[in-house]
Formats: sequence, C-alpha cells, structure tokens
Amino acid sequence: MSQPVQEAGFSSAHWYGDWHDGPFVEAASREIIIAARCQTSARTARSVRGTG
Repeated sequence: MSQPVQEAGFSSAHWYGDWHDGPFVEAASREIIIAARCQTSARTARSVRGTG
C-alpha cells in the first residue's frame, strides 16, 4: 500500500492502527491511519493545480 501513497505525490508516511498513535498491525488493526507529507516539486504542484 505504500506504493500508491508515493505515486500520489507523498514523500513519507507514518502508519498507525488507531487514533492514539498505536502501531499498525495488519492482522489486528481495525483501521489504517496514514499521516503523510506531500512532496514539494514542480511536477506535484502542476498535478494538484489540475484537479478540482
């Protein structure tokens, strides 16, 4: 799942399994919470401007 996050223009992501910063455990977590940082490149800026 990290590949689509990077392809969407995010440079780094932290994965959590709950809203209290608990670790994401694939077999046990009921939620996937991703805190991601957007890349600041000209390519990303062009694609963001083209949406909406």
